[in-house]
Amino acid sequence: MPATGVRPGRYVAAVRLRILGCLLLSLTACTSESGPRAASSVPTPTPTATGSPSPLPSPAASALPAADSLLLAVADKRGGLALYAVSRGSHSATLVRRLDGPPRHVVNRVSLSSGNSPTACVVWGPADVTSPSPRELRCYRPGSGAGRLVSDKASYDVGVRADGRALAWTEGNQDLVIADLAGDVATVRARMPYAEGAPPGGYPEGLGDLDWIGARTLVGTAVGDSDESIGLCVIDLDHPRGHPGAGFGRCLRPQGAEAQKGYAHFEEAALVAPGEAVVVERGQDCCGENDDAPAGRAVRLRLSDGAVLGVFATPRDGREVVDVSGGARAVLYTTARDGKELAVSLRRAGEARGAPLTGLPTDLLLATAQP
Repeated sequence: MPATGVRPGRYVAAVRLRILGCLLLSLTACTSESGPRAASSVPTPTPTATGSPSPLPSPAASALPAADSLLLAVADKRGGLALYAVSRGSHSATLVRRLDGPPRHVVNRVSLSSGNSPTACVVWGPADVTSPSPRELRCYRPGSGAGRLVSDKASYDVGVRADGRALAWTEGNQDLVIADLAGDVATVRARMPYAEGAPPGGYPEGLGDLDWIGARTLVGTAVGDSDESIGLCVIDLDHPRGHPGAGFGRCLRPQGAEAQKGYAHFEEAALVAPGEAVVVERGQDCCGENDDAPAGRAVRLRLSDGAVLGVFATPRDGREVVDVSGGARAVLYTTARDGKELAVSLRRAGEARGAPLTGLPTDLLLATAQP
């Protein structure tokens, strides 16, 4: 594998960014991007506040949804982002309020805290993928439709801890940044390079898909060259490296019977019970090497050893599961056909299967549920 650096325009968050690029064809051509920004090899233990003063809450903000509603962040191809609520027992979403983003940008990734009025943190990328404009990581405090700029060096991935008091994001796919979060104010606590001592853009792996599974524990997807995942990695922030060399945590891939079926990768994680998460399981998706790879599906995974405990959602013929989010009370999952025609379903705890979610924009770009 040549040391050309991670190419986040080709591979970030599994199929997510491939789909994003294809859905934006009406805005610009699908192209891959250059390598990541330079990665810092110097930790940042001293807290540093980031961002500009927070604007006043949006006057368009509506009343709070019912206390037991599930909140979703939903983006469309026009660049819009909004919060929707799904009431208890329902499979229909209702608009709560819209969130403002930078002009001529679309959402690359969004993450929500729990609660009736969640904190939202969003990576906004230029709608024109050839634009030199930087991506912007912005956080929106509860009740606000206007965000505070946290970083203009963000890569594609961001994760808000369920309690809304911690934030993780990537910069250039090489740095993992951890910060305290108070509303929309982020205070950086640590900055960890994916590969110690690697020259800028000189290491062919990186990190994507950041999901919190505990107060000091993340799950991330180790991403590599040629559009492929290296594994779903459990990252203990008190001992983040976990092993000598590059990368974080211990990484899990399908083994045994799962591998024999053609599955090669786990990606993303919605924690549904202690030590168990719903993840995307997919086959090899690179270079024409495996034309018979099985369609991506959602499975329940034991995080201690990577054992598949059961199938959570199987797509219809010609489609594949490309995204999962949520938590113990409900999991939201998205299916696609050739990276397009997105369809969103919701499966609540205790339900035997998921059901399509109605009430969302027809030009859907992505939908993410809170834990």
